[in-house]
Amino acid sequence: GLLLVSCGGGGEDAVPEAQAEAAAKASGRAQRLALPPGTPINADAHLKGQFGPVRNWPVIPIHVVLTADGRVLGYGSSNTGQQTGNFNYAVWDPASDTYTTLLNSTGTDIFCSSQLLLPAGDQVFIAGGDNWTGTATNNIGNNNSNLFNPTANSLTRTSNMNRARWYSSSTMLLNGEILIQGGAGGTDRPEIRAADGSFRLLSGADTSGLSYDFPRNFTLPDGRLFGFDAAGRMYWLNP
Repeated sequence: GLLLVSCGGGGEDAVPEAQAEAAAKASGRAQRLALPPGTPINADAHLKGQFGPVRNWPVIPIHVVLTADGRVLGYGSSNTGQQTGNFNYAVWDPASDTYTTLLNSTGTDIFCSSQLLLPAGDQVFIAGGDNWTGTATNNIGNNNSNLFNPTANSLTRTSNMNRARWYSSSTMLLNGEILIQGGAGGTDRPEIRAADGSFRLLSGADTSGLSYDFPRNFTLPDGRLFGFDAAGRMYWLNP
C-alpha cells in the first residue's frame, strides 16, 4: 500500500518521488512472486509444495533468471526454436501472465552462457555463450559479456572476458565480484569480473584438470569456494 505522511504544522507533504517509486516496485514484486490469480491451492501444499500450471513461452527458455522486480528473463532460441546469435529473449511478468519478446541485437550467441543477478539487483550479468560466425555456430565459445537491464528490458554488450567460455558457471563472491569458471575455451583458468566491469585472470588457479561444463561452485563464509565438476571431482578455490 501507499503510506501518506503529513507534517505536524498542518500542511500535507507528498510522499517523496523516490519513496513512492520504491513502494510501487515492492508492490509489483510482491504481486509477481505470488501465485497466478485463480490458481487453486492443494490442501497439502504447505507440506509438499505445489507446481503451478504449465506455461507456453515464446522462446525455448534454456536459461531463466529471476529479476529483482519479480519478473523472469528467459532465453535459448529464436521464436521459431532455432539457435542463432540473434535469437530473441523474453521477459515474463507473472502478475499479468504476459510476455515481452525482444530481439538480441548484441551479435552474441548467449546460448549455454552463465548468468547472475548483480548485487544491486538492477542488472543481470551474462558470460559467454556459443560462437556465432555470422551464418552459423561452431560450439567453441565466445569471450563476450552482456548486461540485461530489467528497467529498459535491454541487452547490452560490455567488456570482453580473458577467455572464451561456453558452458561456464558464474558465482557471486562475498565482495560482490563474480568468479567465472570453466566453459569451453576457458578450462585452464577462472577469472573475476570486478564491480567496474573489468576482468582479471586468476593466473595461480589451474582448473585444466576439471571438466569445463557448468562447474558447481558454492561461496563459503570465509570467501573460498567449494566446488565439484561434472565428473564428480571436488575442489577448493581461493580467489
